[in-house]
Parts: sequence; structure tokens; C-alpha cells
Amino acid sequence: NVGPDGYINLPYTGSIKLAGLTLGEATDVLKQKLSEYVVVPELAIIVKQYGPRQVYVMGEVKREGIYTLAADKMNVFAALSSAGGIAPKGRPKHISVVRVVNNEVLAKDIDFDAFVQKHDVSQNIWLQDGDMVYVPRSGKIILAEDVMPILSAMLVWHNATND
Repeated sequence: NVGPDGYINLPYTGSIKLAGLTLGEATDVLKQKLSEYVVVPELAIIVKQYGPRQVYVMGEVKREGIYTLAADKMNVFAALSSAGGIAPKGRPKHISVVRVVNNEVLAKDIDFDAFVQKHDVSQNIWLQDGDMVYVPRSGKIILAEDVMPILSAMLVWHNATND
């Protein structure tokens, strides 16, 4: 088992870091380390279970937060769905996926409308553990939320001053 620190402990070889490696790369590293002590004609690594992978969903979504996603569901659509979807004032054409790689912040713009309406699957990118999905606020006016409360307040004030 790979520990939470990304290392595996084996007799003879000691600690070997496997986190971040593909199965092929991990197999090669283990073969090389073990071949110093035993003859290894064939070696297979099998993934029994993936550890929890978390993404941060922020901005104009119904429920901001940290979401744990299964390995086969680590995409933008799953993250937004977990957060209850894009809020009415969200800007779905300008979603950002932010990732830190080697202490450098990388951002990719996602047009979620293109994914939903035009079936552009390139907009539903795969996420990595620790990614942040950010939905910015739009400048649109929503009648029920922005205009009606003001009209109601004006009507109450008008009725109160004319009585």
C-alpha cells in the first residue's frame, strides 16, 4: 500500500516514492530497486483503490466548498454538480480551473455553455487532486432578485407616505 505521504516501504529497498508516477513508471522504479536484491522476471502493479481526491469549488455556485470526487468522476461537470450547479448570477462561459504545478499557478478557462449546448467535451477537462474550479459573477440583472425587492420597497414607501 502507498502511504498518505506517497511512499511505499518494502523489505531491502526501504522507502520508495511512487506518488505522481504512472503505473508503468512505478513498475519500472520497483523493478530497478528490487533487481539489486532478487531476479524479477515480471512485475505487475494493480491499483486496488484510489485515495480521496479533493477539488475546491468556489464563486457563483449554489454550495461552495471542498468536494471529494471518485477517480472516474474527476471532471469539471462532476465538480459543479457536487456544488449544486452554477448559481443564477454565475458566468458559465468564463469558468476557471486553477492548478498549482511546481509552485506555479496555472489557469485554464472553461466555457461550460459550450459543453452543455454544443457538446464540446474539450470543455469538461479532467481535474487533479487540489484543483480549484472558480465560477465568476456575471453582471446580469435578475428580475426576481434585483428589481422586485426595490420595487416592493418603493411601493411600501409610496403607500406609507401617501396615507
